Amino acid sequence: MSTRSVPVAQRIARLFRSDIRMTTLFVALTVGAAACGTDVPMAPLSDAAPSYALVASAAVSVANTAYMGDTVVLLRGNTIDLVSRSLSLSRIRTASWTSSNTSAIAVSTTSRGGLARGVNAGVSIVTLKAGTLTEQSRIWSVNPTDITAVTLAGVSDTMPVQTTFKVRARATSVQFGALTTPVATYTSSDTTVAVFDGPALWGKKPGVTTLTVTALGRTGTRTVVLRGAAVSGTISNITSLQTGAQGAPRATFVDAGNTPVSCTTWQWTSSTPSVLTVANATTATPTVTAVSAGTSTLTARCDNGPTASFAVTVSAPVAPGPPATMLDLRFVRLDSSVASPTVFVSAGVPLAKGQLKAVDVDKVRILVNGVEVARHASALLGTHSDGSLRSVLIQFTTPVSSLNQPVKLEFGNRTLAPLNKVTPTATPAAIISYINLDELIATGIVGPTKSRASIPNTATFWSKYESDWNTWESTHYNAKLQSYFDQYYDRISAYFGFWARTGNALYFARGAELTKRYRDQYVVPNGYGLPEWQAFIDGMATHYWLTGDDSTRNTVLRAASAFEFTRGSTNNMVNDPGGWMDNRVMGRALGLKIAAFQMGATSLPATGSAPAIADLRAAMATDVNDILSTQKADGSWRFTSQCGQSSNFMTAMLTGVLGSYYDNVTPDARILPTVTKAWTFLRTQWLPTPRVFKYYSGLCTGHGDATPGSDLNGLFLEGLGWLYKQTGDPTLRTLGDEAYRGGVEQTYLQGYKQFNQQYMLSWRWLGYR
Repeated sequence: MSTRSVPVAQRIARLFRSDIRMTTLFVALTVGAAACGTDVPMAPLSDAAPSYALVASAAVSVANTAYMGDTVVLLRGNTIDLVSRSLSLSRIRTASWTSSNTSAIAVSTTSRGGLARGVNAGVSIVTLKAGTLTEQSRIWSVNPTDITAVTLAGVSDTMPVQTTFKVRARATSVQFGALTTPVATYTSSDTTVAVFDGPALWGKKPGVTTLTVTALGRTGTRTVVLRGAAVSGTISNITSLQTGAQGAPRATFVDAGNTPVSCTTWQWTSSTPSVLTVANATTATPTVTAVSAGTSTLTARCDNGPTASFAVTVSAPVAPGPPATMLDLRFVRLDSSVASPTVFVSAGVPLAKGQLKAVDVDKVRILVNGVEVARHASALLGTHSDGSLRSVLIQFTTPVSSLNQPVKLEFGNRTLAPLNKVTPTATPAAIISYINLDELIATGIVGPTKSRASIPNTATFWSKYESDWNTWESTHYNAKLQSYFDQYYDRISAYFGFWARTGNALYFARGAELTKRYRDQYVVPNGYGLPEWQAFIDGMATHYWLTGDDSTRNTVLRAASAFEFTRGSTNNMVNDPGGWMDNRVMGRALGLKIAAFQMGATSLPATGSAPAIADLRAAMATDVNDILSTQKADGSWRFTSQCGQSSNFMTAMLTGVLGSYYDNVTPDARILPTVTKAWTFLRTQWLPTPRVFKYYSGLCTGHGDATPGSDLNGLFLEGLGWLYKQTGDPTLRTLGDEAYRGGVEQTYLQGYKQFNQQYMLSWRWLGYR
């Protein structure tokens, strides 16, 4: 259901759910609305809830019976029989029927039971009493204009012949959203191609027919193609592989009329398993692994019929060449308001793994338009896994007129005397950026992603993701800049990510300004203590590597120490129900330490009441042990504070943090099985329609329920992406693309919180996939 059709009370709930302290506000707003006489609608009926209505035409001969206890929706002026599953026919005739709102629903007794008639738009509780038995049903009468459309579910655009399909009528209501409508009529424009028997559709022969469904006074159509058996096919999505690499081939089959065929059964084989192996060979989505150099013929068979083949060449991997000895860069001036003939450039230049060690920093030189300039160069704290630097601080002064001239950074050959370091600021006047954004992204400074120029073009939702960012980021930045409290879910990280993806210096400037305000006006004045929904500060680590601002690094270290004292530690993590605990708290306790560790910290300082942490690596290992020990047998984490339900988006975020620990701290062999198990569970929480995960696994009064929340889809993608990178499971890639699409097409971006959630890390999926 689109955001626009969500009732006001539910939209308020969506805005504030997951932040426990907001619950009281939501209740007060809801009660206040009711007290003022404003309608507070029921929750929308899901497709799983029985819903009934009569077709307006009296000529339609269909069953029109609902059982007591069902929720009933019928058009004004129509009737429906109400019966009881508990009473015999003789007792039904002596039962009494009443309506709590006769202006909306009139009810009378018939030989079969009760007869309800929609009088005017409204709702009534219809009650059946027979002796000691009392049964009730809520019945709505709606105006015909409330039903805006009816569609046909259970069929696809292309279907095989000689098959029966169970179809369903689904209506769209202004008041209720999606409704299941069992009372409907179905027709086929060409009954020689496909014919209906009630709601059952039988595909007779290849051809095209238009299917029509009529329900709730509305008519919908759908044109479908009935195709014959497969006669030929082709294999795509794979070319050559290097040993050790994996691929995800796909096969497409067509019938004699060249119409695509959906195969019911699959069988994939490799002619030379010693060269190429096949996993998931009986599915449409196999995974092949290159074992040794050579050639193997990959074959796919559809429905025990025709085959498609492709010769896959496997080669030995090419040894990587030496790291680049020079970077092509450019100046970017962030503050052009100062009238000066020169500009001071101060920037952290991100580096790829293996490019520069700390001992070699003094040799670095900068050339502007081919001429060496005096510069300061120093190592910023934090290294890649091989000990090479993540970033180097470069400072120098240059004429404004040189801003459009080429800049090169050489890893050696300095001849001019070095300059003294000037203390970096949070918002520098000018920075240095890569000319080639793909080279910038390859440094890993913002995590795995792709430049905007490299996004997929296979569907419109990929480009809509980018245009939605363009539409809304400025609106929320200007509206919330002064309210630094509202920057949670790490908009800072999003700004630096989109700067790296687009090269737009405005995003760098806004990320830097948000860092300064959030750090100096919120985190530091609050003694570095942060609630879990505010403790997403990985973007601040990126800010340090891009500016060299030590104040930002010190803030992250102290925030990690304070959070451990107030929310982390074994006493809190495994002591359920000793206090409030959830996956988000676990993820933040470990994630803040990972960020500090990546910035070169081996310990954490004492902060206020929080004691120092002498051994940061040991503290993280303890966190991991505690997190893994509390995972349930089904792969979920469940806490008494959340009524024993799974908070699904929090679980997903935790899997992303565990993946970060594996990549950046220790490749603990327990991580992959744990994350795999968690995602096995999370896939049971996925709703293919409307491409969204359930918020909670079930009802937890006051906190949440199984209602889907598309604004959270982006928060699932980091953990899912890491797992896909580790396993190459193509079904995970499909799930990630669908979750990405669901977030793009349905998220309520007008809300600053929803915007932050959607864009915090979802752009990394582009790099993982």
